[in-house]
Amino acid sequence: MNFFRRILTSGFMLLLFLMFTGCFSPVEVQKYDLKPQPHVSEKVKVVLDRYVDGMPVASEITLFPGFISDMKEMDPANHELIKQLYQDLQDNPDDAAELASEALKKLVIPEKEVSAEQVDNS
Repeated sequence: MNFFRRILTSGFMLLLFLMFTGCFSPVEVQKYDLKPQPHVSEKVKVVLDRYVDGMPVASEITLFPGFISDMKEMDPANHELIKQLYQDLQDNPDDAAELASEALKKLVIPEKEVSAEQVDNS
């Protein structure tokens, strides 16, 4: 009986040791640098610049409905412009360079906000 009690106590002590050493192991914290997402107007500008450079209307036209819905809430000033441009590009894809050039003249891209942290790092 004494032998059985020793084995049971030793097993219990080993179990406690393994539990506590596992619980107190150091935790590795990972730090991620997150970059701010570009404003929807900047995304539209990239596509329009490509049209001005001569790129034909292709599958990127499918991005415009997303741009339009994002702009409705985030950027009402450009919403109607991009909505009309989308219609015009669908109706006259061969005039993409001219349409994009005109739209770029009217497109308003908001200034980027500079945080205090960015100023300190400069």
